[in-house]
Amino acid sequence: MALAQAGSAVLVTALTGALAPVGVAALVLAASARPWRGRDCSAAPAGPPLALGLGFVAGFVATHGMPRLAGAGLRDELAWSALALGLCAALLARRGALPRVVQALVSALLPWFLLDFQRERHWERVEGVLWSTALALVLFLAWTLLGEHEARRARPGPTLAWCAMGALAAGAYGLSGSVQIAQLGGALAAALGTCAVLALWRRAAGLGAAGLAPFVVLHFGLTWCARYLSELSLPGFMLLLLAPFGVLAARLVPRPRLATALELFVAPLLALAALLVERAASAASAAPYPY
Repeated sequence: MALAQAGSAVLVTALTGALAPVGVAALVLAASARPWRGRDCSAAPAGPPLALGLGFVAGFVATHGMPRLAGAGLRDELAWSALALGLCAALLARRGALPRVVQALVSALLPWFLLDFQRERHWERVEGVLWSTALALVLFLAWTLLGEHEARRARPGPTLAWCAMGALAAGAYGLSGSVQIAQLGGALAAALGTCAVLALWRRAAGLGAAGLAPFVVLHFGLTWCARYLSELSLPGFMLLLLAPFGVLAARLVPRPRLATALELFVAPLLALAALLVERAASAASAAPYPY
């Protein structure tokens, strides 16, 4: 009976964590896109960044409670960071992406801010500088390159790919040993899926250049959490850092159909590879040691 009740509680939490971001993101997108006016009605570009920021926080509240300000941990800081960036990106959405200098500043500061505990407790000084710089560079490259791709293509394909990637990444986070990080990864995937559904119906970009801000911060931040708070393996970590860039494979081929297929499937396949790596690592750690 106790096991059944525990399983039921886990299921309810998982469903609530998925439905909360979908509901909030859908309300935000409905207000910005006004779908009842038809496909040809222009949608406000502020919708996607707000939908991701508020949707993720809704998933966080449903599974973790309100993010803390006093004594905030890494996950709390990530939620507040994504919300602040989502709001800023929404306010400046009509100009497109946030200014490049803002992207560079946020990319440089975020790993130093979020991973302060890692530098203090685990990294030597030089190691901490090198890792923080490398992670900042990857974040900045993702923000700029993916933002340019989203603005250029203006298609739902990238958001669909990132939604599937996010769901598979959540599975990898769970196998790495953290159900909480997996729940937050699922909340991000759910919010992305809501943006993708609207984009499919409107035949338009799912996030737009403005929506990249909360997306890249949340995906990379959750992957950092899984690595440094949980036990995400180094191969899985590297695969999930590279996965969002998979949509750029569409630029490598001139044939439109092949380009669309690459755009849709490369990012999820990289995340699937990370999931399989974590599954193998989990199985190996659970195997009994021979005497």
